[in-house]
Amino acid sequence: MYDSTVRSLLHLADGLLSINICFPLLRVLDARNITFSMFPIEIVQLVNLRYIALIYIGKHEIPASISKLCNLQTLIVFRRLWYDKVWILYLPSEILKMPQLRHLLFEQGFLPCPSDAGNGNLQTLTGVIDFRCTVEALQRIPNLKTLGISYHYDSRTKWSIYCLENLFNLHQLETLKCDFVPKPSRKPLVPLVVDLAFPPNLKKLTLSGCRISWTNMLTFGSLANLEVLKLKDFDFEDSVWKTNEGEFRKLKFLHIGCKNLEFWEVEGTHLPSLQCLSLGNCPRLNCIPSEIGEIPTLQVIALFGCEKSVVTSAYSIQEEQQDLGNDGLQVHNHKDFYKIGNSFRKMIQKIEASV
Repeated sequence: MYDSTVRSLLHLADGLLSINICFPLLRVLDARNITFSMFPIEIVQLVNLRYIALIYIGKHEIPASISKLCNLQTLIVFRRLWYDKVWILYLPSEILKMPQLRHLLFEQGFLPCPSDAGNGNLQTLTGVIDFRCTVEALQRIPNLKTLGISYHYDSRTKWSIYCLENLFNLHQLETLKCDFVPKPSRKPLVPLVVDLAFPPNLKKLTLSGCRISWTNMLTFGSLANLEVLKLKDFDFEDSVWKTNEGEFRKLKFLHIGCKNLEFWEVEGTHLPSLQCLSLGNCPRLNCIPSEIGEIPTLQVIALFGCEKSVVTSAYSIQEEQQDLGNDGLQVHNHKDFYKIGNSFRKMIQKIEASV
């Protein structure tokens, strides 16, 4: 196997793998069927690698020597749960200095803010926890298109140190997912800063575990290019949501999971491009406004664990549209998203992916 000309290696069996210098020309290494307890240091000798995908268990740290992989474009490191323990992946600051790196995907990784040179090629950064969005840090990753971050907080957390309002400076950002996770699981939801700002080119936004102020909702509605909005496990500032004319002009996919939302006031012209409305974990919502049925582009209303009155209003909207000759609107009611059929799940995913 020495002096092998193999370029790609996908390890599909569960077991050990010798990835030493046997494959000097290796470009692709996918070993997600192996669980590593520590980073396989031999990898840094494979200087032709473009793509690495690994699974780890326990406390894991990627060595600074990974920066030797000057051709690396994609690094995927996921974790495997062990006795329900949550382990954090620690990343070296040198990782953002790798010139060809484009995609960094993790589940829970701690990335220190870069203090000097950054990476103008980086397009994807997901799974980073407690990332400080200082102006200096964001200037070192200016061309980021996809960002996934989470914040673990308690009653002593000072949100100003994370500088979330600076996300506006990522002018190329198209997809943002931000989760707020309380350290004691029964703590109340955390409020977002009032002056939270998003970059103008944002197309997909997912927020979970937080409280949304009406100022925030006006910010969401004013995003000219927003096509997907998911608000999960959150609270509104008030129990009534009123959309306005001119908001959400391009929004195609809307998911609402709000615990305190009771009334929703909307006109058919407020969401002119909506294709899929998804509602889940809205125990106080009394009904879906009938005006939703007037949206000409609407294809699907998906309900997950909603009250009977909400389900009834959805089918009433469907019947009304059928009476008007519109047979294209589908209504799907499920108690649990994870128990729905594959065909329906794929349909929802297809609509979202088409955006």
